[in-house]
Amino acid sequence: MTRFHTLLVVSLAITTACGSDGPSTPDVTSVQVVPSTAVLEAVGATVQLAAQAKDASGGTVSGVTATWSSNAPTVATVSASGLVTAVAPGTAGVTATIQGVASSAVVTVNQPSATCDDPTTVTLARGEATFFDADECFVLPSGA
Repeated sequence: MTRFHTLLVVSLAITTACGSDGPSTPDVTSVQVVPSTAVLEAVGATVQLAAQAKDASGGTVSGVTATWSSNAPTVATVSASGLVTAVAPGTAGVTATIQGVASSAVVTVNQPSATCDDPTTVTLARGEATFFDADECFVLPSGA
C-alpha cells in the first residue's frame, strides 16, 4: 500500500469514527406540560410550568429547550422559561414547543373575590331588618 493510500484509509477511519456533528439528540416525539392545568386566583399571580420532552421509546430527552406561547396574552402571559402570569380573568392555553412537537396546559384566571375596602355601615334597632346583596360587605356594630 502506498503512503497516499495509507493516509486516505486513516483519514476515512477517523472521519467515520468521529463523525462531523458529534453525538446527536434523540428525536422528540411527544411533549408533556406539567402541570397540565392551573388556576390562578388573582391578577398578578404566577405559576411555573415545565415541558418534558420524550422520545419514541418514552424516554426523557434532555438538552432541549421549549419555546413557550400563550393563545390569550390578555388573560395570561408566559415567559421564555415557562413562568405564567395572570393578566385578567379568563382562560388561556399555554403551549410548549420542542423540535416542532407541541403540548399545552390550560390556565384559568379567576375573577378576584370582593373585598371589603369600602364596607356599608349597618345600624339597626332591635327587631329591625334589612337585606343585602350576596357580594356586599357590611360592618355590624360591636357587640352585635
